[in-house]
Amino acid sequence: MRRDCACSCAVCLESWMGREICQGVHIPKFWEQQPIIRRRKFSRQRQETDEKAHDGRKVGEEQRRQRMTDEPGRSKEKEIKRSFTKRDRRKRKASTGIFESPRAVLQDSGGSVGMSLIVWVLSGVMCIVGAFCYVELGTMIPKSGGTYTYLYEAYGSFPAFIYLFYMVTISIPGGRAVSALTFANYVLQPFFPDGQPPPDSALRLIGIELTVTLTYVNCKKVRWATRVQDLLALTKVFALIVIIVVGVCHLFRGTTQNFEDPMEGTTTHPALLATTFYHTIYAYDGCSFLSV
Repeated sequence: MRRDCACSCAVCLESWMGREICQGVHIPKFWEQQPIIRRRKFSRQRQETDEKAHDGRKVGEEQRRQRMTDEPGRSKEKEIKRSFTKRDRRKRKASTGIFESPRAVLQDSGGSVGMSLIVWVLSGVMCIVGAFCYVELGTMIPKSGGTYTYLYEAYGSFPAFIYLFYMVTISIPGGRAVSALTFANYVLQPFFPDGQPPPDSALRLIGIELTVTLTYVNCKKVRWATRVQDLLALTKVFALIVIIVVGVCHLFRGTTQNFEDPMEGTTTHPALLATTFYHTIYAYDGCSFLSV
């Protein structure tokens, strides 16, 4: 009887195909080892499949977690290139409401200079408090998006969508329309002296042309929009400086008749007072854009 061995000697290696047998355990032939090889291969394939499935589940969980923590509506794969700087954001705060509101505030307060100044001061205090609230929200939720992001994080997607829908369809278009008509009024006023108001058709035509032009510039290229915004911001700041300097010069020249009885004609009608506060807060508008 021949006895085979389980050693790895040269004789055993030579007898791999079953030609020779040495002492010890019989070495399986090649065709006898195929089922074992198949089982090992199947085990490796199954292990690789399980590892891929585990990796896929892990990647899916990471993506879902990233979507929950990322800013709403933003994707890392497709991200719009940032084109605005901090300087551009500061210039955006120069609202045109400062040129629209003073006359309306004075009229709704009954022509009272003192009452209009009180309304301006109180509205400024309220807007400062609102700005502090937005600063705290910005530090708690360090994401861009402004009020939309804060509503999204606090109450979910539906209230945030309602707010965004209102801003896009009602608030922002209405504000831009008022700004365009104000610009048209200041452009046409020198051509209508003696206090005559410009015709409404001319105001609307210039306002529509301005809106269409700025919309085209903003859609064409973001950098163009920033350049136009810089120019308009510098123009507004220059106009405010001129108004302040001229007013101070008139005060030093003795033109103080408006302050002899500043509370004369003060109205106490609640609706008119509410309207005056609305006009002044519109002029101070801008604190909600701190994190946009």
